[in-house]
Amino acid sequence: MVEASASGLATDGDSASGGEAAVGGFPAGASWAALGRLVAAPRWSLLEDAAAAFKSLEIVFSGVRVWNAAAYAVALTSLEEASAQYRARRSCRTTGALLAVERDHALRFAQEAVRRGGLLARIARDIGEEALYPLRSRLDQYLENLRLGRIFR
Repeated sequence: MVEASASGLATDGDSASGGEAAVGGFPAGASWAALGRLVAAPRWSLLEDAAAAFKSLEIVFSGVRVWNAAAYAVALTSLEEASAQYRARRSCRTTGALLAVERDHALRFAQEAVRRGGLLARIARDIGEEALYPLRSRLDQYLENLRLGRIFR
């Protein structure tokens, strides 16, 4: 039968050395509580890792919804501008007027394409940064524990 002694060491009732010998394959001086913490630490670590990954995925999914709404708004605006450009082309009576409309449209189109592309890229970058934050903080915890000499906590 295994009992806990007053010192917290795990001992076998039949042991003659008073808990100094190895018990059940464990070294002398190892308590059952310490063994329990050692066994439970990887489980807690895995649970915390899974929670960080789940939070990261949750942020990604909500961010994709935001990016999708922004992309839809950009596409809708582009269609409205294309319709307005078509009406402006139809109203031209001379080739010179048509060339002027096309020149103005090309400049505006280039500026708007860069602006809208930048907006969508900035939204995607922000989503990526926010989604990586839980994973980055978990990695920082691991590195801090390694620096302090604590493997699992």
